[in-house]
Amino acid sequence: MQPIRIGNFEVNRIADYQGPFFDPPDFFPDFDPEVVRANTALLGPRLLEPGTGKLIFSFHSFVVRTGHHTILIDSCIGNDKERPTRPQFHRMKSSFIDDLGGLGVKPEEVDFVMMSAGTRGSRTAAGSPPSPTPNTSWPSANTTIGRISI
Repeated sequence: MQPIRIGNFEVNRIADYQGPFFDPPDFFPDFDPEVVRANTALLGPRLLEPGTGKLIFSFHSFVVRTGHHTILIDSCIGNDKERPTRPQFHRMKSSFIDDLGGLGVKPEEVDFVMMSAGTRGSRTAAGSPPSPTPNTSWPSANTTIGRISI
């Protein structure tokens, strides 16, 4: 994704996971398969996986550069977590830290982390399981869950 500029801010997206996730009836209680059949050309493989018909989801984090600070808005998916009920994320191995580096950002250069899910220490720079100490992954960062700093 190309960076987006909002005033003096630059925003970059880092994909944590993009791929098939839910069967449409599991996500939309009133799902009508006929609507999909009638609009297949509109939906295409970007929204529905051709082989399974599952909805394509994208979970991502954002890096915001203000000119003074580097802020990570973290989706809190992280690597190596036990998630047996979500096979897409179970013991996941992603390239997040490499992708962050591709944007020219090292973990120690992140000033603030806003976690979009309420877990402490949800992502570690090395991709290892989370530490009970929230800032081990982002040693220079003030970590925030919603409005609460930890």
